[in-house]
Amino acid sequence: MKLKKNYSFTNNRTIWRLIPSGDKLLIEERDEKNKQVYFNCVGIDSGKSLLKDFQPDEKFWSGVEAFEGDKIYFHHFVKPDMPGHIGIFVYDLVSKSFIWKRDDLVFLFLLRDSV
Repeated sequence: MKLKKNYSFTNNRTIWRLIPSGDKLLIEERDEKNKQVYFNCVGIDSGKSLLKDFQPDEKFWSGVEAFEGDKIYFHHFVKPDMPGHIGIFVYDLVSKSFIWKRDDLVFLFLLRDSV
């Protein structure tokens, strides 16, 4: 069986993680040299861009805790040299904005619409 490529994606940065959610795919890219993180979201079937080169306020020491539906749950790191996470920052793909931020909390899990 031969696989058929539907689309391709490249920004000439290291693809760090691919996180699917329903019909969407979140792509986390890192530019280690310039210490920058970028997030892109595409439709899984079409490759259509839903979010392009998005960067949270913290341009490198940020990551994704979860991706569910149209919401991306970001975090920061406690210290650059420590892997501990701190903060929960919820970004909504529909409104293209953060809808909830808490610097003092640590993400444990997501259950339906509750953190």
